Amino acid sequence: MAADVNVYILFYGLWKGLTVEQLTARYDISPAEAEEGVAQLSAVKLVERSKTGKLLIRAPEHIEWNDNGPLEKLYEEQMRLDFLDGSFDGPGAYRKRVGGPLSEASVAYIEKRLQQLAAEVKDLAQVDAAGQSSNSRPIYTLLLAFREWVPAMIIQKRRKSSRAS
Repeated sequence: MAADVNVYILFYGLWKGLTVEQLTARYDISPAEAEEGVAQLSAVKLVERSKTGKLLIRAPEHIEWNDNGPLEKLYEEQMRLDFLDGSFDGPGAYRKRVGGPLSEASVAYIEKRLQQLAAEVKDLAQVDAAGQSSNSRPIYTLLLAFREWVPAMIIQKRRKSSRAS
């Protein structure tokens, strides 16, 4: 799916309850490309045609990408290029950078809280996906990032004798 965005769109759309016809109307995917994508999904047993011709999804209600897997790597690049460059000014949008010197205990506490928040968002997404007409709801993305970091422009201004620290 990471190699072909059409296959990803088809899988995700079908998983969300859309039909192939709705997907080809919404996205620049021809009926022939859609059938080819459905065949690829069928070959890896993610979809199956019923006797009536209806497509059945063979995937869990909640899907997680493999850590460092091909989809995560693809979307990591998209996050850097697109997501973070977007506006965070509207309703349901939030971006804040906070930094400062932290002890090991504080770092461990923040890591634990970030893991808890990620788990909460995952749980809420599962609950909301089980609700009616989840395919019409907007999709939100929470990106959590936390590490030791100093902007390169500041590091470049350090005197050579203190750049190591």
